[in-house]
Amino acid sequence: SVAMRATAKDSLSDTLSTIVVLASTLIGTYAELAIDGWCGILVSIFIFISGVTALKETIGPLLGQPPEPEFIEEIQAVVNSHPEVLGIHDLIVHNYGPGRQMISLHAEVSADSDLSLIHDTIDNIERELIEKTGAHAVIHMDPIVTNNELLNQLKADIRAYAKSLGDTLSIHDFRMVDGPTHTNIIFDGLVPFRFSMTDEELRRNFAEYVHSIDERYFAVIEIDKDYNNLA
Repeated sequence: SVAMRATAKDSLSDTLSTIVVLASTLIGTYAELAIDGWCGILVSIFIFISGVTALKETIGPLLGQPPEPEFIEEIQAVVNSHPEVLGIHDLIVHNYGPGRQMISLHAEVSADSDLSLIHDTIDNIERELIEKTGAHAVIHMDPIVTNNELLNQLKADIRAYAKSLGDTLSIHDFRMVDGPTHTNIIFDGLVPFRFSMTDEELRRNFAEYVHSIDERYFAVIEIDKDYNNLA
């Protein structure tokens, strides 16, 4: 508990202050050394550092901070343990304090799956997440085409290109819309907050690469930020 740690630091500051006052009094009385001013400065520095530390621990969850990597891995392990789920993205952990966490994510499932069976699977995953992590979960189903060889090859090529731009880049919600004069290649790019390229630079690079595969291809890209990687 952040509140209990802050209270402990406050008690420690009081204890330290009392000890320093007593030590300064004894040294000043018997050794005739006036060190109370210097000791006061040291105690003030200690209290200041403790206050800043407590403030950072308190203000972080209020302003928003990424969850622990182990917690993200636990969520991914639970969801990916179900063979009906082909992948997950847009995973966000909402932290409202101890025992008050919410999980939201998108789960990719085959577009050819039975809707009722997939809905039942998603319900089971949500209950399993509550049991294993203590956090309530809301899962959005994303149907994806899995039996189109051209689409699968395009996705693999663009995913490899994304990795060439940066190991932390990934794509999802990949689909293709054919038209009489051109074909739109639509996908989302997942990008860390402090990535070396701007969103516009990424869109331009992706668009140029997609167009280089086939002149009829035009990229329609949405840039998402990775809320679990704020570094």
